[in-house]
Amino acid sequence: SSGQYPGEPTTGSATAGNVGEFVFSEVLVGSEVTLTSAASANVTSISLTAGDWDVTGNVSYDPAGTTTIQSLIAWTSATSATLPTRPNKGAMTETTAQITTGNPQTLTVGAQRISISGTTTIFLSTFTVFAVSTLKAYGYLRARRVR
Repeated sequence: SSGQYPGEPTTGSATAGNVGEFVFSEVLVGSEVTLTSAASANVTSISLTAGDWDVTGNVSYDPAGTTTIQSLIAWTSATSATLPTRPNKGAMTETTAQITTGNPQTLTVGAQRISISGTTTIFLSTFTVFAVSTLKAYGYLRARRVR
């Protein structure tokens, strides 16, 4: 029948397979991924079952004090550590601004609809160009089943 569906009336979560199911992965600053300049890397991933999902995330960058950053790109994808074709259905953020040496940055990745027919791994990835010292990344990837 048509009409409205009631929402969750408490702080509970939708169970697996139901609309509203929530899946996430968070990599904290203490578990950062070490990056290589001019190379793609995965920050984290989640496994989604068949269905229609909205996926988004953010990548935070932790440079050493002398690191100079020329470019940061973050995205979500079902392909591991592979730079997608722009604009990646809105799920890609890029900056090539000159960033002050050693300053941390965070890029938010826009929501992407992912419709899949079977269990699929979704990745939060990054591509960076930097020099002089080291750069690490951490972040948050989340998905909500929308139907």
